[in-house]
Amino acid sequence: MGNHAIRLLKANEIECRVSIVKENGVSLLLYKDARVDQRILDETFGLFGWKRSHQCIDGNLYCTVAVYDKETGEWVAKQDVGTMGYAEKEKSQASDSFKRACFNCV
Repeated sequence: MGNHAIRLLKANEIECRVSIVKENGVSLLLYKDARVDQRILDETFGLFGWKRSHQCIDGNLYCTVAVYDKETGEWVAKQDVGTMGYAEKEKSQASDSFKRACFNCV
């Protein structure tokens, strides 16, 4: 994939949700949404330098992220499975599988 350096997250790309509230304090969940990964892929590889696809395998949703390697003329792909969230189950599984596949590209 050449010498493309994938940048670190910016502070404004990290969101925060309250996970647990107890009498003695709270637990916070730090996360990023899939749009952050899409933006970073666009910045790093260009709009047409990467692609994604989803497929269902044994009832689980997998995402494949492929990056075009100009040196070899081939697509280099990474794949991972997503987990379902509590709300918007299909959307959360697609988003999670995409973010996990992107993590594999680093």
